[in-house]
Amino acid sequence: MTNICTICNKKFKAYGKRKLTAKFCSTKCKGQSMTGKVGHWAGKKRTYKNPEARAEKISETMKGKRPVHLDYQKGVNHPCWIDGRSGTKEYKSYWDKKRKVEKRKNGGSHNFGDWEILKAQYNWTCPCCGKSEPEIKLTEDHIIPLSKGGSNNIENIQPLCHSCNSRKQTKTIKYENTF
Repeated sequence: MTNICTICNKKFKAYGKRKLTAKFCSTKCKGQSMTGKVGHWAGKKRTYKNPEARAEKISETMKGKRPVHLDYQKGVNHPCWIDGRSGTKEYKSYWDKKRKVEKRKNGGSHNFGDWEILKAQYNWTCPCCGKSEPEIKLTEDHIIPLSKGGSNNIENIQPLCHSCNSRKQTKTIKYENTF
């Protein structure tokens, strides 16, 4: 059986499962139809009759994977929804405010000069991994985390690089200056 290409009207022979359903003679013709440059897709926009069913189908097929972002899904209906957490400006400012309140509640403070002296005492080196400051940026790490009642005094702070600080999370660890 021969088929006729819907783009270039050329006759071609399809094999296997494609025998009855083939519409294009080559991948080039198929690509032209998908981009909308030529043929029956030209000027048409793909729309879905039932966006909720489409979203449900995508979430079922993408279990364990990060789903494709769909503009028409927002909030709880979005497949990436995780307990209200998001990357919006309001969300980030909420956590910044919460952290400032925690700092004030636990007491203590230090200034930029104290922080510079502390970095000099550690020789501008991360005590965890041993990398120095020109190649990394040292961040303030609370030895006893604020969430566990630690203060914001300079005695409770150690300089760690960003990756070591993130890895430490909320553990109470005092790294000794051995480098």
